Amino acid sequence: MSTSSSAQAVPRIFPTSGFEILDSAELIEEETLPTYNAEKYYPVRLGEILHGRYQVVAKLGYGVTSTVWLGRDLSPEDLQLKNLLLPGDPKNFSGLEDSEIEAPSPRKVLGPERTIYTSHIVVPGNGLPLLSDFGEARFSEEEHDEDIMPNLYRAPEVVLKMKWDNKVDVWSIALMAWDMVCSQTLFDGRNSDGLFDDRVHLAEMVAIMGPPPIEFIKRSKVGSVFWDEDGKWKDLAPVPNMTLEERAADIQGPDKEAFLKLMRRALTWDPADRPAAGELIFDEWLMKGLQLPAHLSKNT
Repeated sequence: MSTSSSAQAVPRIFPTSGFEILDSAELIEEETLPTYNAEKYYPVRLGEILHGRYQVVAKLGYGVTSTVWLGRDLSPEDLQLKNLLLPGDPKNFSGLEDSEIEAPSPRKVLGPERTIYTSHIVVPGNGLPLLSDFGEARFSEEEHDEDIMPNLYRAPEVVLKMKWDNKVDVWSIALMAWDMVCSQTLFDGRNSDGLFDDRVHLAEMVAIMGPPPIEFIKRSKVGSVFWDEDGKWKDLAPVPNMTLEERAADIQGPDKEAFLKLMRRALTWDPADRPAAGELIFDEWLMKGLQLPAHLSKNT
């Protein structure tokens, strides 16, 4: 099936009033990210038409490098089976668009050039999650020691310029899970000037995980910069008085202990001490929501 048409759909008109204006001093959405820099984010506006064709109709979320929006193609000129996106329920997209008009999302107006919008809550479907972004993927058969991962989410072996493998993904999964259930990131990593600092980041790791094994430090070509030959921290940044439990103070619910157990398993200095991804997936906390038979939900 293929069709071509020069007719353009009429853009929708979005409200210019009737929405909640949030306090400009309060950090929201992408502003809450430790590495946020407004200049790196395009100042999207609801109703804006990009490239004369795509109208922005709803904000879906944000990340460390961009925001995510639902757009409406006003000039669908090349409809083919291979480029049709069919949701399980067609109302999922149109419902978001309609809700933005009927009940505009709260926002923070920072001036004529930038407005920070709150994201819509997208109702999850019944399908399994899929990995869809392989922009930073690497072949596991090769050795790696280059910098990867956003600063705040780097595993110890990456920070310390060591060889790394797929165990860095286990570290990432743990910190992503933390962000999903806790209102604050586990690590902050910023110095007194508000800049990300490896010394501060490592000091926070010491606070959460305790001192690293001496053998692990010796494998790093920069380990001696931060620890002495006896494995003592050189105080290049003060070790904060915080624990994993204290950082999790606002996490509620009966699954809290199982969640913290997952964190302790996945967040280790030495990647050899972390479970493989195939093992971690059977963790008690991760499996509980699937409601699988007991023999399938046991750790392997």
